[in-house]
Amino acid sequence: MNAQRIELPPFQSAPIVYPSLGRAIVDSSLTVGRTVLIGGAGLGLLIGFAMVIAIAITSAAYLLGFDVTSIL
Repeated sequence: MNAQRIELPPFQSAPIVYPSLGRAIVDSSLTVGRTVLIGGAGLGLLIGFAMVIAIAITSAAYLLGFDVTSIL
């Protein structure tokens, strides 16, 4: 059984197409927006964890009999 050879056109590379200025601005602003959103969420989580740890430490100190009102 002989397979037939298929003739294809020669390979041509795709032309390089640069985005327009408007598209570049939109893409970069979306990237910056995403970065700020994720960074802000991460910062909020860090602040939240710090508050939980601070409350836990002050609660433990209060239960042990220390005066924690001077910390505030």
